[in-house]
Amino acid sequence: MTMHKLRQYGVTFLELVIAMVVASILVTTLFMTWNQMNRHIIVQKRRGVLQSATNSFSQTITSKIGRSQSVLEITDSRISFVNPDSADTITYSFDGVAFMRNDSLYQPPVAGTHVSAFRIRTENESLPGGHSVLLEIAITVSNSMGDSICLVSTVNTKFPDNSIKDGIDEWYF
Repeated sequence: MTMHKLRQYGVTFLELVIAMVVASILVTTLFMTWNQMNRHIIVQKRRGVLQSATNSFSQTITSKIGRSQSVLEITDSRISFVNPDSADTITYSFDGVAFMRNDSLYQPPVAGTHVSAFRIRTENESLPGGHSVLLEIAITVSNSMGDSICLVSTVNTKFPDNSIKDGIDEWYF
């Protein structure tokens, strides 16, 4: 009689455990990558909204200053000028905490955002035939999540005689 070897098919317990460990590592890596990707998308969307709000807010302010016939007063954190749409005066000021328009709180158009910095610097370069001066206006808008966007714009505007206040050359950003 001859003995035939019986072949057994299947996997051992050790092979099964190794396969499960490898599969769990792959699933965990995939899950962590997916979560990180979702967090990144949410943060970038939030920053995009903040960027858009800052652009809109800055454009509103700088266009009014640029279209104004005359700037009446300027310091490093305050500007008063004649409203280009009427004969009223508009004053923007920042006291380190609140951004004001004509002594009323003025906020960016997106909820949960606020102005965290506002600075004005003049180049003091009068152009021939008038008292035109280039202003550099920096506006920083922040949200409650700690994101901040700073926009710096240059505006050409006009000053009446002797209207530039002292101290604006000492501007630091």
